[in-house]
Amino acid sequence: MLFPSLIGHAAELYRIIWKSPQPADSIASDFFRSHKYIGSKERRFISETVFATLRMHSIALKTAIDSNVNNPNRENLEKEIKVILSGILFGERIEACSPLKLLNSSFFTTDAPYSIEQACKETLIARLQYSKEESDEWLNSAESKFEQLKSDNSFDYWCLPEWIATSWHDRNTQSIAHSLLKSAPVCLRVNSRAITRERALAELAKVSIVASPSLHSPDGIVLAGREQLSQVELYRSGAIEVQDIGSQLIGYAVAPDEHWQILDACAGAGGKSLHLAALQNDLGGIISTDIEFKRLRELDFRAKRAGVQSVTTHLLSQKNEKILQKYVGKCDAVLVDAPCSGMGTARRMPMVKWRLTPSLVAKLAHKQLEILTEKSMYVRQGGVLCYATCSLMPQENEQVVNSFLEKNSQFVLEPLTPAFAKYGITIEGLKEHDSMITLFPDIHGTDGFFISRMRKVE
Repeated sequence: MLFPSLIGHAAELYRIIWKSPQPADSIASDFFRSHKYIGSKERRFISETVFATLRMHSIALKTAIDSNVNNPNRENLEKEIKVILSGILFGERIEACSPLKLLNSSFFTTDAPYSIEQACKETLIARLQYSKEESDEWLNSAESKFEQLKSDNSFDYWCLPEWIATSWHDRNTQSIAHSLLKSAPVCLRVNSRAITRERALAELAKVSIVASPSLHSPDGIVLAGREQLSQVELYRSGAIEVQDIGSQLIGYAVAPDEHWQILDACAGAGGKSLHLAALQNDLGGIISTDIEFKRLRELDFRAKRAGVQSVTTHLLSQKNEKILQKYVGKCDAVLVDAPCSGMGTARRMPMVKWRLTPSLVAKLAHKQLEILTEKSMYVRQGGVLCYATCSLMPQENEQVVNSFLEKNSQFVLEPLTPAFAKYGITIEGLKEHDSMITLFPDIHGTDGFFISRMRKVE
């Protein structure tokens, strides 16, 4: 498939994602399933280009648009094509992508060295019927607009809505914003009951998968690139699981004893439940609950694949709201990984930062406090309560915990350092008596996560 056609497909996918409320990765999967003629090299180019453009959307949009957009004599994807071209032109400069690494000789009709600028001009001519002079003019205009954005150093150049930046008033906002422009790595967690990390790294190397040990998680592995893991025996056997390093640190923050009974109150597909089971050598009891049947069904499948027997799942609904009654005040630990904005996953799910609103964050924070309050009743006297999100918004994190503590004096904050020290983990920025931590992509290299630890006093 030639470069102009690739850009056309990328523009089509970009438009579908921008208009749909569905997760971008699900949309992309459906798109490629319905376009089976697109080869693997082409899929990689389209996918990485579109997601990079979404991460840097404010720059791509403001540099792309000119007076010719919506010209009735040109195709209806004109705006989207120009936005994608801007993403390709400027992505390298802000570290959102490396388009030259995605190019292949089959994308061009000649063997001449690839030039991103020339490829963009040829696309404008081929797809939008631009003259050579018009393509030169568009490129010069886009370049001028980019330099102006860079000079202004505005929130548009940071690719971050101003209200979000303002809510991070005590943080290095520009550094965080820049880190959210980059593609997130694929991270794995070793099932320590099945294989050591060293052995897993060696097995991955045998199938030419480049990987390195995580600096933060004793069971974590970071891949150098994106791999088709479904065909890798380690993955198929449950010896490794896909799980971000920040998500793994939540399990270590719980720091369970082997025979603890744990409630994973918002278990989802069970990454943290399975990790807790591994930390307990499958000797404890983990009650994994969620309101979505499909997620719990996935957890049951993953538990069976990993050989885990200590996890039991319960689907929560109005019909069986008393199903957990027998666990009230009986759990050694309760983990509330609350539904949240997902702002910490913006590298993987870039639409999050463009769709999030102050009113939605406020609504989420209200719900999170409700969930934390409700689930806290399952903690026994002297037991542990951990609250976590994959959000970078203080409204969903520290503010929720502080509001909870104000109304629930039987709970007190407990330092995280001893929990992590149990596994030899040290985390940048975590002080000895800190009971809460936010993990940042720019500091810790993980997705954005918030973790807090509390104790129910006797």
